Amino acid sequence: MLKQNSWLTENSYILELCCGIGAPLRYLAKKYGCRAVGIEINELSHKVAVERTQKAGLDSRVSFICGNALDIPFPEATFTHLFGCDAWSYFPNKMDLYRGAYRVLKPGGIIAFYDLAKEKERQRTPSHWEAVFGSYHPETFQRYEAMLKEAGFSVLDHQDSTSVANKDSLKLLRDEISQQAGIPMLILDGDLLDSRVVSSAQMKNKLTEFFTMIEGKAV
Repeated sequence: MLKQNSWLTENSYILELCCGIGAPLRYLAKKYGCRAVGIEINELSHKVAVERTQKAGLDSRVSFICGNALDIPFPEATFTHLFGCDAWSYFPNKMDLYRGAYRVLKPGGIIAFYDLAKEKERQRTPSHWEAVFGSYHPETFQRYEAMLKEAGFSVLDHQDSTSVANKDSLKLLRDEISQQAGIPMLILDGDLLDSRVVSSAQMKNKLTEFFTMIEGKAV
């Protein structure tokens, strides 16, 4: 993550790869007064990013390019910081991404990203969510570190935010469910919930058991 010790100032120039609708860049530009560019391949997300940035009055400092993160259209040593948020694990081969990032960073520049990781190398069963969001390819921390070093980087810091992410996700799910009067069906990975349960009361009981179990593991 980009923290206070990442030395962001009004002179910083940030590139975000796979920026989506650009919310992190707008936040950073507003907070630190820096310049920023986001690259996003999805045309609709790019359009929304541009519109929301204009509406926020930040378009003089934040711009967006609709394009491929593996083909960064900037010369060497352009940016002071390079950022990614929950997107790079969708790349099967991350070396090309890291090499491209290294090329456009100034000497001493900082790369920071938040993404999925796995505890160890093992055969992974694809989730049904991948039919919606696409296939993702998380790596172990050791593998991330090795690839970054191979691309030319030095790894200065690593933080495991699993417990925080689990608790935040559970809170969002519980808040959403509590607002729903009757949910006819909910199917999660594996057999944690019986998809044949259609009673609202039964579903709430099942969800309570499920959340209790997960929260116990997340502590």
